[in-house]
Amino acid sequence: MLRKTQKRHELAYITLPDGRTGTIHTDRRCDVHYDFPVDVRISSTPPEPITEKDAKQ
Repeated sequence: MLRKTQKRHELAYITLPDGRTGTIHTDRRCDVHYDFPVDVRISSTPPEPITEKDAKQ
């Protein structure tokens, strides 16, 4: 299980194994426990956009 402490109004960015992305936003400081597979990435910075050139490699 992935765990992260989020500050108030902090965005957390997630990247799924298939390349889809999303955000998690909280309205208060809290401990968030994610029940995601281990290959899901969580970061405090937005993921780099994938260009067509990158997708073909």
